[in-house]
Amino acid sequence: MNAKTFMAVMLALIAVFASASAKEPKRPETYNYQRGIEAYYDDNLDQAADYFSREISENPKNSGYANIWLAYIYYAQENYGWALNSATKAIKDIPSSDKLYKVLSLNERALIYTALADTTKALNDLAKSIKIDPKHTETYNRRGQLLFEMGKYAESDKDYETIIKLEEGSVLGYMGKARNANSQERYEDALPLLNHVISMAKEYSQAYSYRALTYLGLKKYDDAADDIVTGLGMHDEMAASMFNDINDKELIPYLETKLRVKTKIEPQNNLWPIALGIVLENKKEYQKAIDCFMAANKIDASSKAMQWTADCYSSLGDFDSAIHYIDKALELTPDNTAVLLAKAEILSDAGKTDECLEIWDKIIEQEPDNPGAYYAKGMEECCHGMTDAAIDDLSLCIALIPGISSAYSARADMYTRKGETEKAAADYRKVLELDTVPNSSSRAMYALQGLGRKAEAIEYMDKVIADNIDDEGVYYDAACLYTRIGDYPKALEMLRTSLEKGYDKFPHIATDYDLDPIRELPEFKALIDKYKPKMTNAAKGKAPLNETVETVEVPFTKAGGITKVKCEINGLPLHFIFDTGASDVTISMVEANFMLKNDYISKKDIIGSSTYWDANGDLNVGTVINLKEVTFGGLVLKDVKASVVRNQKAPLLLGQTVLGRLGKIEIDNTNMKLKITHTTTE
Repeated sequence: MNAKTFMAVMLALIAVFASASAKEPKRPETYNYQRGIEAYYDDNLDQAADYFSREISENPKNSGYANIWLAYIYYAQENYGWALNSATKAIKDIPSSDKLYKVLSLNERALIYTALADTTKALNDLAKSIKIDPKHTETYNRRGQLLFEMGKYAESDKDYETIIKLEEGSVLGYMGKARNANSQERYEDALPLLNHVISMAKEYSQAYSYRALTYLGLKKYDDAADDIVTGLGMHDEMAASMFNDINDKELIPYLETKLRVKTKIEPQNNLWPIALGIVLENKKEYQKAIDCFMAANKIDASSKAMQWTADCYSSLGDFDSAIHYIDKALELTPDNTAVLLAKAEILSDAGKTDECLEIWDKIIEQEPDNPGAYYAKGMEECCHGMTDAAIDDLSLCIALIPGISSAYSARADMYTRKGETEKAAADYRKVLELDTVPNSSSRAMYALQGLGRKAEAIEYMDKVIADNIDDEGVYYDAACLYTRIGDYPKALEMLRTSLEKGYDKFPHIATDYDLDPIRELPEFKALIDKYKPKMTNAAKGKAPLNETVETVEVPFTKAGGITKVKCEINGLPLHFIFDTGASDVTISMVEANFMLKNDYISKKDIIGSSTYWDANGDLNVGTVINLKEVTFGGLVLKDVKASVVRNQKAPLLLGQTVLGRLGKIEIDNTNMKLKITHTTTE
């Protein structure tokens, strides 16, 4: 359990279950204090802070208790200065007799000090906390985490061993020790610890993800693939991250096989064809990947499936189809930054520069503090001779995040193009300051060449290649460097090697200003003709697929400004609140527990890393459950993920994570109907 979740749960339990015993410290029961707690759990942090501030003003004797909540609120808002002040006041004003709240206050201040990079003070507060209550396992967990982050693994292990002694049935201690062992590449030590965790808590998804890392370290790819797929099925974020960043080629065939099996076993779960499609795309089997994404879309229309389909068509060079499908993705999730970004890249690859820049401008309008948007727009401008505009956008990127060496490198190139040699030299020197370790993303060799240090540039490039001998991208970088140097035969040799090893970013090759001096050479054209993939007839024949647009009208009722729609969840008749402003799907503990105890859901439907149920068989706060089927108005949604919320009166709320899957939604208040326009493909 993370620190935020633990703090919230502990404080809630304390507030709700405060004992009337004479030995129990008396905690506030005032109006503002209780309303502050309610507002906090409604995720209205500003309102909660207002209530707690009023409590301090009206009842100064309760300031310690109010301030611990304020500390937590300010920490969540990343207002660390205010959080620190509130936590310090809480530590001072909470009565010494209330050991639990003293511990919680010290732990919260330790968390704030950690965020402020003051580990010494954080460790001091945690030590004080342990002195007050040497049996409080969360304090050891927090200190173990901090020591882990500091690389003090032996000390961290001691804290996790203490947790094991204090709370034998807890997974925290074993997980902490296993993670420490993995970080030290002691995989043989980590494996039995993780096996033990899984034997105790089979639904604890992170254990499978960490064990997958262990198996990868042991080069047991079959076992690693099993655990990654298990984690994916439990919707574990770490498993998803590992899967989306597959960099071990030996793992891929095992994943492919297991995902093919999953698509057969669970044919109505669109997760598996999507995952299989990603693996096939990674293998550059683009048409097979497209088939998988479209199969997933037939099960449940998905913006992501459309986006990945578009990416594959772009890689095949079929930009018309790519644009068609990325537009379909945007229809499902309008103004989604990730999808807009993908469209910008496709338009760039298609040579539609003006349209590409328009998309970047739209992204920047939505997220004016996004440095990546300015960088990408600047690079597009670099490749199309828009020197001044490129300098402006790259400068904005640097202003927002000054540590990006590639931004300085590109801006230096533009200054060189303009003849502003001093400005260029300053940027190249900045690149050398930032880029000190040769790796696949290095730009130092370009900076050295730009500063006239040719021999050093070649030496640096050789080190990059030596450390990344199987990475086709570094040979492409070498081709660019040798072109800059003027050694065209060597540049063509490196380009050939990169293409032979699988470099396939031909749209980038077509516009990369580094290669302009060799672009018209017969040898260059011959290489492109030889290695550039030709769009297959199969690809041409499949885009676009037959599509049917259908509009469904769903009746709703309205009371107190709230729109309600009849639905069924796994066959149970319910109502849900229609709210386009909400992001997630939530369900109250009352409804969730009723469904669990009456077999509308089972323990197999409890997913994610925060899976807990108590001795009574009840689900607890923070649990994520899978709703296998949600139906309304003739529409069917499969595998809807819902978070169980503390508020027992909370309605079933369907937010954008689900509504976005349906298509275009219009509200007809006159006729009390929702008009949902969606697309099916065949």
